[in-house]
Amino acid sequence: MAIIDISVDNTLTLVQAQGNQANLNLACLNNLFPMQSCMPYNSEYLDAYGTLSEANNYFDNRLRSTAWKRARNVDKKSAMHEATEMIDRLNFVGIKAETSQVHQFPRGPSPVLVCGVNTAGDPDDEIPEDIKKACFEIAIKLIQGYDPDREADILATASQTYSNVRTGYDRSFIPDYMRAGIPSFRAWTYLKPYLRDPEEIDLVRV
Repeated sequence: MAIIDISVDNTLTLVQAQGNQANLNLACLNNLFPMQSCMPYNSEYLDAYGTLSEANNYFDNRLRSTAWKRARNVDKKSAMHEATEMIDRLNFVGIKAETSQVHQFPRGPSPVLVCGVNTAGDPDDEIPEDIKKACFEIAIKLIQGYDPDREADILATASQTYSNVRTGYDRSFIPDYMRAGIPSFRAWTYLKPYLRDPEEIDLVRV
């Protein structure tokens, strides 16, 4: 038999219970006074472009993705978060859809004032699939061991010598995506259509 103490603030205390009767009593109490679950937080939400499920589905259909499939979920999440930060450092066409949003996407068009009226159109409310794919492609590079600091050191090296073999590097040519801090050419192809032309100048009458 179970003895239940109900205090003034609806705090429930199970003083004594045995066997199945205790489980029945607890079930009844939970129906009357729902209690917050103490299960660990496990959300699909990531501070990244796309969810972990979307990334896993993407690599399920992509060749040469073994490194991703073998990685731990915690490492995948960290890689996607870091990839998103890399993307957000780029200069994209338009403006943020909401000025309060943390990331660069979703975006709206640049303001175009005609006789004092903004004619740019409505902002997007979703993140483009290409931006998500770029995030995934950068993330797998990070999973595979890409280190931005190490790559910067390598690019800064004019030449290196190992034993009697000397290797020279032409630093006058560095791919655009590497100059922009993006480790993946495939990701760059997804990002490039959204980038602002460096020679473009926006004229907005205030």
